[in-house]
Parts: sequence; structure tokens; C-alpha cells
Amino acid sequence: TTAGKMNFWGSMTLKATELVNGGFLAIISQTMKLVNSLDQAMVSFKRSTGAAEEFTRIIPSLEKEFYNLGLSAEDAASVVGSLYSSMTGFTRLAPSAKRAVLETTAVLETMGVDAETTAKNMEILNRSMGYSGQQAAAITQQLFTLSQQLGISTNKMMSDFTRLGPQLVVHGQRAVQVFVRLAAAAKASGIEVDR
Repeated sequence: TTAGKMNFWGSMTLKATELVNGGFLAIISQTMKLVNSLDQAMVSFKRSTGAAEEFTRIIPSLEKEFYNLGLSAEDAASVVGSLYSSMTGFTRLAPSAKRAVLETTAVLETMGVDAETTAKNMEILNRSMGYSGQQAAAITQQLFTLSQQLGISTNKMMSDFTRLGPQLVVHGQRAVQVFVRLAAAAKASGIEVDR
């Protein structure tokens, strides 16, 4: 009957409206959670580092750029905080070098390499071995790639470089090559790289 059809379509319209409203409220709720998470990460970063507003503003853009790789607001704050605290030359890097260092650290963070370790390695490369910020970022990426090629845990390779870097400085620009050879020999022989 006509009345039955009208009730059916009225009911369907009401259910569709409820679905749209529910979806809209879910989107708003999720957006608010993301905004609160980002705000908390930025406040935490400012409290722990005392950094200038310039560095706090980096967090949202870094999180947005690498969100598809799994970088959260907290991870982005950790990346910026680690670089700010552990890489003494970070604040004085040129914008392009700063970007390269940030991007490398963020990508490695999403791949399981702690931002603090990456920052310390770049500090060794930049301060002690004389590489520019962009060169330090490129070498850090190479170490990550080489660890996979050699079948060495990326975290182990990076932490070994952090630990041995100060001793390898005597080799100057060849220090990275010496370290890679040591890591390969340690892997082949089963002896720790320190020995």
C-alpha cells in the first residue's frame, strides 16, 4: 500500500540520517583526539627542552609529512627533542640541512631506530668528523642500508656506531668506512665489534 511504502522510505531516510550524523560525530571525535594529542606532544616538548617556538612549530609539520609512515605526534616531538638535545649543531644548521636531518631521523624512527641514537650518531658525524648536516644525514641513511645488506640488526649497527664513534674519530673522513669493515668482520667472526 502507499502508506506502507511511505513508512518504509521514511524509516530508511531516518536511518540514513542517523548514519550520517553518527559518522560525522565520529570524525569530529577523532579529529579532537588528534588535536589534543598534538597539543600534548608540543607542550611536553617545550617543558622538557625549553626550546624556542621555532622548534615547537616543527612538530606538526613533521608529523603531517610522515604520518603515512606511522609517525605520531609524540614520535615527532621525540625526534625534534632528541635532535635539539643531542645534536649540538642542530639549532645552527641551515634550513635545508636541518630538514635533511629531521627527515632522516623521522624516517628511521618509523623503522624502529631510536631518535636519540640517530641524533647522537649525527652529532658524532657533524661535530667530531666534520661532516655537514646533510652529509651526516646521508651517512646515517647509508649505515641503515648497510646494516640490512650485512644482515646486522639496524638498532645494533646504529648503537655500535654511537658507542665506537668517538674512538673512530682518529681515522677522520675514513672513520665510517673503518666502522663498516669492523661491523662486517664482527658479523662474519661472531666477535663483538668492540673487540
